[in-house]
Amino acid sequence: MLRHEVDALHQAHKYKLDDFTDGKDLSPYKIESSLMHEPIGATAFDVERYTPKEKDEFINHQAVIFDSNSTLYISVSNDKLVDNILTLADNFGLMQDINDDVMYVLLWMAAIYDKYKHNRFVHSDDIENSYGSLAYAKYVRPEMLQLYEFLKTSKLTNLQIKSPNSSVTIPNSEAWLTTLLEDYLDIYLGVNDLEEAQNELKFTYGKKSGRKFDDPAFNIMTMGTFNILQHSSIASTKAGTITNQQCEFILEYLDILDFFKNDDKKNDMNYIRSIISIMKKQNFTPKWDYLLNFTLKRSPNNPTESYYW
Repeated sequence: MLRHEVDALHQAHKYKLDDFTDGKDLSPYKIESSLMHEPIGATAFDVERYTPKEKDEFINHQAVIFDSNSTLYISVSNDKLVDNILTLADNFGLMQDINDDVMYVLLWMAAIYDKYKHNRFVHSDDIENSYGSLAYAKYVRPEMLQLYEFLKTSKLTNLQIKSPNSSVTIPNSEAWLTTLLEDYLDIYLGVNDLEEAQNELKFTYGKKSGRKFDDPAFNIMTMGTFNILQHSSIASTKAGTITNQQCEFILEYLDILDFFKNDDKKNDMNYIRSIISIMKKQNFTPKWDYLLNFTLKRSPNNPTESYYW
């Protein structure tokens, strides 16, 4: 997500890794990459898809840069964004030395969200070169999750497949069809159980189930801010409690980031408290890759590097 900034720093040093390493052992930064000499026309269950391919190694210069002492400059779209957050933190007593790390994380989160809001996470050619992963993340995976949920919650006999002009009823004798689908989803979806699939549908894809979870960015920023405040001087001292002070801070922080529209029901302390409580019960982990179409979760059971389905 900081590829622009890392590449700018890398360009400034004219691709000389020595500027960042000073003789450091680079072996930990080596990445093994497949040359992807995949057979054309292999089917979803074809063993040829999973035949080990020739590998190549290269140095991950981004990881080298992050481990160096070089300054990485992160730009934001609004010149007043940082000042407004520092003022907010000062109003809540978060400018003490004990809160230094908290302040850095809050500024970091704001910069990441600002980049996301202005579509500045990736270069245009990243999207063009990642069609398979984009299609999987945006369209195919959520459909797989819905199919998995259906298979786990429905009576699986006399299944119907419909088109605009016709339909066919499949008795699913000896569970041949559902077994085939479950084997396929085990490879290309790779969830452990129904709860995991339903949570991903809620928090990642905004499926409405009970209370609405239709704004993944709001969920991530709200829960992420609460989590970091639990390491600050305004942390809740009683387990499971979300204080008024924390809710007030989160509301003002999100307002600085322009989360709220006029008469937005989310701009309310009770809503903030309730949504955090629900996410805590759901064991929701705020992850930025939920918002990055090209790095959304893929199946851990899929050993091929170039096929997503």
